[in-house]
Amino acid sequence: TGDGSGLTGVASTDNINTGTSATFTSNVNVSGVTSLGTANSGSLDVVGMTTLRNDINIIGSQAGVTSITWDASNNKLLFQDSTKLAIGAGSDLQFYHDASNSYIINTTGNLVIKDDSQLILRAPTTAIKSADNSEACAKFFENGAVELYYDNVKKFETYEYGIKTTQN
Repeated sequence: TGDGSGLTGVASTDNINTGTSATFTSNVNVSGVTSLGTANSGSLDVVGMTTLRNDINIIGSQAGVTSITWDASNNKLLFQDSTKLAIGAGSDLQFYHDASNSYIINTTGNLVIKDDSQLILRAPTTAIKSADNSEACAKFFENGAVELYYDNVKKFETYEYGIKTTQN
């Protein structure tokens, strides 16, 4: 009981619950299932080098639902559907997957993909569309045609024996 300021000599089998914040100024070793804070509040403020071992679950906005897991046995950082990896002070670059599609969203400046050899896109059909996804700009078909569009109207295409253009 109390503020925990006189906490010394606690046996390794004891549970510690201060009910207030606690400051540890030396090494702290924790094993087993550990909860910090509550579902609605609480935080862990760590200063200095920290090593976490084994699996780590990060709970998101839905109570009890793990949004991100570090799976130590597979060396994978796993994001659940619709959990976003946001980069930049304004979350300008985001990566996420919903139940159906995967997204890379950039909202500031250009999205630059640099490769010193060659950039390879692999899909049976590759389409370049307008920013609002309403118009086709170009389509590339595996073992087939290339189609180029102007204002959503096909103007150029390749086919088995050559090319075809469309004029207005």
